[in-house]
Amino acid sequence: MTTCFFNNVYLCFLPVHISHDFQPLNNNVFNTFKVIYWKELIKLNTLTNSTPMDKINFIYYYIKIRKKDITKKTI
Repeated sequence: MTTCFFNNVYLCFLPVHISHDFQPLNNNVFNTFKVIYWKELIKLNTLTNSTPMDKINFIYYYIKIRKKDITKKTI
């Protein structure tokens, strides 16, 4: 907190378990990310029912969607 103060960084604390309306990143960045992620999972599921969502698949889809969705514009 001291470092933030000396560098003119203002911390904003949000209470835990509040409505998503008050959490700014959920409304823009992560909300669209979740929508795209679920669409990709549905596509994967329709292609094959036997593909497990293991760590490798999770990371693959995470990176793929992150490149598409988390950009300077969305942030």
